[in-house]
Amino acid sequence: MVTADKIFNETQLKKLFNKLKSEKDKSLLAIYDRPKLSMLSEVRVVMDFYMFSIMSNTGLRVSELLQLRVEDIGDDYISIRREISKNGKAGSVYFGKTTRGLLDEYNEFRSFKFGDFATNILFPSKHSKSRSLSRSHLHCRLKYWLNLCRLPNHLSIHSLRHTYGTTCLDNGLSLTFVRDQLRHSSISTTSKYLHLTKENRDKVKNIF
Repeated sequence: MVTADKIFNETQLKKLFNKLKSEKDKSLLAIYDRPKLSMLSEVRVVMDFYMFSIMSNTGLRVSELLQLRVEDIGDDYISIRREISKNGKAGSVYFGKTTRGLLDEYNEFRSFKFGDFATNILFPSKHSKSRSLSRSHLHCRLKYWLNLCRLPNHLSIHSLRHTYGTTCLDNGLSLTFVRDQLRHSSISTTSKYLHLTKENRDKVKNIF
């Protein structure tokens, strides 16, 4: 069951990404200014911003994000390959101009910092050119940012996916479209987000 404490409210989400963007911008300046001397921590901050932003804008699962390949990214969609899908079904996740811009920015950074990798993994590990980052790494990194922003500890990386689902419904996207975006095997799973929409929360405030 998706409960209210498992999603970011608007203020929390803004606070998290304002901090991420601010720190990303500072790290990028340092990296571009002295590329050969840039620290792993600076690279980590930049990657955090783009990974969490893309997750927040697409509803991708952690495993899907980490196993993305460069060729999985289309002009306005991400292809979810069968082998990385939770239910073993291929699918597509559509996105808009904001996410396209983020992906373009990240690709520019990736090319500058990492050069030509032997692998085509979108988010490669700094320690191995042929491996992606680990799930535990991403979970730990989000907890780091939550603590830095003094946000509730019960929020998690999966909260980004939950928040994406409710935001889609808040903005009038159909239940079936949101189901497909989240790659749920059943629409009943997607319908669990309905009770958390802003419309319903506002209505109950006006009634009581």
